[in-house]
Amino acid sequence: MGGSIGKAVVPKKQTFVQIEREALHEWARFMMKHQRAASVLGHMTALMDKQAAVAISHKTLAKLCGCGLNTVKRALDALEKGNWIQVVQLGPTGTINAYVINSRVAWCDLRDNKKMAIFSARVVADAEEQSERTLSDDKLRRIPIVHPPEEASPSGEWPDGAQTQLPGLEQIAVGQREEDADA
Repeated sequence: MGGSIGKAVVPKKQTFVQIEREALHEWARFMMKHQRAASVLGHMTALMDKQAAVAISHKTLAKLCGCGLNTVKRALDALEKGNWIQVVQLGPTGTINAYVINSRVAWCDLRDNKKMAIFSARVVADAEEQSERTLSDDKLRRIPIVHPPEEASPSGEWPDGAQTQLPGLEQIAVGQREEDADA
């Protein structure tokens, strides 16, 4: 997430959402009865990822939709009761949740890939909900990582009686090079 807090949400290459034709008719009928809820569903559908999910707070969702918190809560309740979304609570108060859009309605991937074996979501965080420390430019500590073919070599003093690593059995942490991670 490095450096993305406080910046506008812009979808990457994935710029389309597919909607089942019959579900679109149902959505249109739903709009007639629940205009705000249908609007909230539209905003969440536009933000969702390939797993048809988005994690977002009530406050941020209200801001994106241009409505109040109570309107968002009523809309989410109507969407959940109508089986348009599934709500996965992320915190103890229920004000930050992951919303899984019904994949029989809308999806962002090939139809054959809509099975959900693992849960992931696009996470939307508003800068106004973050602490000053989170928004600061302070760098996080980094754990040193050894990249093959490099090898880790012990350093420092060994206490008397300490066991050293056996040759060929040294533990090596493998990861991305810093320049690869920034790409």
